[in-house]
Amino acid sequence: MTEFDPYFEWLGIPSHEQPPDYYRLLGIPQFSSDPQVISSAFDQRMAHVRTYQLGPQSDQTQTLLNEIAVAKLCLAKQGKRALYDQSLRRQSEATRYANMGFCHYWSGDRDAAITDYTESIRLNPEYADAYYGRGDAHYSNGDFDAAITDYTESIRLDPEKTMAYLQRGTAHHASGDLDAAITDYTESIRLDPSPKAYANRGAAHSKNGDRDAAISDYTESIRLNPEHADAYYGRGNAHYSNGNFDEAITDYTESIRLDPEHADAYYVRGSAHHASGDRDAAISDYTESIRLNPEHADAYYYRGNAHHSNGDFDAAISDYTESIRLNPGEAMAYTNRGVAHQRLGSPAQADADRQRARELGYEP
Repeated sequence: MTEFDPYFEWLGIPSHEQPPDYYRLLGIPQFSSDPQVISSAFDQRMAHVRTYQLGPQSDQTQTLLNEIAVAKLCLAKQGKRALYDQSLRRQSEATRYANMGFCHYWSGDRDAAITDYTESIRLNPEYADAYYGRGDAHYSNGDFDAAITDYTESIRLDPEKTMAYLQRGTAHHASGDLDAAITDYTESIRLDPSPKAYANRGAAHSKNGDRDAAISDYTESIRLNPEHADAYYGRGNAHYSNGNFDEAITDYTESIRLDPEHADAYYVRGSAHHASGDRDAAISDYTESIRLNPEHADAYYYRGNAHHSNGDFDAAISDYTESIRLNPGEAMAYTNRGVAHQRLGSPAQADADRQRARELGYEP
């Protein structure tokens, strides 16, 4: 059941205008200064709210009546109103800078966004959304510590801000503090059990080595959103790490159905096929992964291994060579290419590859 909103139900003030400033609370234009207008609006509001005193939400009428009275006391006195107007103008200017920061952020200019949000915060140090927005900009710039600091301040000012917990968890995750990330994801789930929060916590559990907890979280994410391709992909990874290759293949297949351009999903499904002994299916998936991402060195390397296991040494050498081009420091690619050269009767090339592998630190 939706929580009763007296501002909206009784005064017509929508949620995005809450909490209302004193002028909005009285239903008069902002910065009105005519004492008669203020007094008349006060009388009308009070009379209107009192009509609900005997209704089912009577307990909330006194709270609202008190707020209206405070608004009138402030606006009716010129000195108090002047100070209030000054503060309100600063808040309006702070909102303007925050909106500019938002636009700069989504246009890709993170530094300009940070500058705008910083000015917004200077004008209104209690502006939770400005800290949150600046946190996002810092995160996108890779400055996770600064992002965490801003998300923390946003949470202090607005402890129910679900996305601040979720994003701070993501920043902790990116900086390697998985326990802190899990704590934040858990709080985000408490406030709003979203598919993304469960999937993120699943990823943190998986990276932390708790694959069963990861599978549980990914499963809940999928229950909440059966079209969540990344959740299937993550659960597939957890199944793969547990040695459950059939379950992994099933999840990777669903992830690919939902996101056919996901190169890594083909790559890991290929690895699962390879691990379960189906080298032809593995080669097919590695090939698709390479088509989608021609710079995927590992896909070439493992396709080379599959060709090697199938006895197709020429194809294996071709793949190892491409893997080495993309990642010249991969000793195992030289080692395995050397073995393939040896099988094809090219001992000089095999020796050269083995020597290069040793130079890179690999000792058979």
